[in-house]
Amino acid sequence: MQQGVDPDEVAIFYQQAEDNWEKQVISTNGSHSMRIYDFDGDGDMDIVGANFAEHVVKMWVNDLKH
Repeated sequence: MQQGVDPDEVAIFYQQAEDNWEKQVISTNGSHSMRIYDFDGDGDMDIVGANFAEHVVKMWVNDLKH
């Protein structure tokens, strides 16, 4: 959340091996009430969320090709 303790990040963690995860930050603005769903119907997961301090909904569309 933007009101949270810094860093305010939205991040995805990719499993590289059993005990090895790689972090990818997709936003440094934070978010709240996030949902993960295939919003664009292409078979991969997208993320949507909003902050209390703003009246804006943000979406991160997964453009990775399978």
